[in-house]
Amino acid sequence: MIRHIEIDACLNGFIVRCGCQTLVYTSVQQATEEIAAYLANPDETEKRILANGINRKHTYDNVVPAPAYPQDTCAGPEPCCETATGVARF
Repeated sequence: MIRHIEIDACLNGFIVRCGCQTLVYTSVQQATEEIAAYLANPDETEKRILANGINRKHTYDNVVPAPAYPQDTCAGPEPCCETATGVARF
C-alpha cells in the first residue's frame, strides 16, 4: 500500500515523510531513487528501509536492544529537590 508522501527541502537535504516515518536524504538523487523504488514496490521498500534504519527500535518482530551504558560512567543519581535547593523539609 502506498502511503501519503511529503517532501520538504532543508538547508542540507530533504526531509521525506511517508506515512508515520520521517526520512532524511542529503541529495536529490538519493531522495528520488528511494521514492521511485517505493512507488514501484512499496511493501518491499518499506521493509528494507525499516530494517536498515539507524534509529530503529522495534520493527517487524526484530527487537533491537538499547545500548548498554556502564554505571561507572554515569554522574550518579539525581539529587532530590530538597538537597538541590538547600531547603530541608521536616
